[in-house]
Amino acid sequence: MKSSEAYKTIGEVSKMIQTPQHILRFWEDSFSQINPLKRKGGRRLYSDSDIDLLRRIKQLLYEEGYSIKGVKNYLSKNKIKDIKSEGKLKVPEEVSKKLEEMKQALIKIKKLYE
Repeated sequence: MKSSEAYKTIGEVSKMIQTPQHILRFWEDSFSQINPLKRKGGRRLYSDSDIDLLRRIKQLLYEEGYSIKGVKNYLSKNKIKDIKSEGKLKVPEEVSKKLEEMKQALIKIKKLYE
């Protein structure tokens, strides 16, 4: 199983943020702040912070009505760290607590089989 901190391929990111791969490549060409790690053959690998930035760009374009030029302006006027933070997934506290409970239960089950 892949670590949640592992780099993701463009296909995985496309599914995660529900945006076609060709759009992600277009955004990479349009916004210099998007810099995925590139392996031999041009294979793109995205970090969690890259994904947060892409998620925020999507919000700006599709939810807040920014144009490409408007997003470029937004990205140039704001700290990239803050922009990535804005793009993080927000999990409601009650959901977070329930997930933690489930995690602890799974850890107990795993210990039974070790």
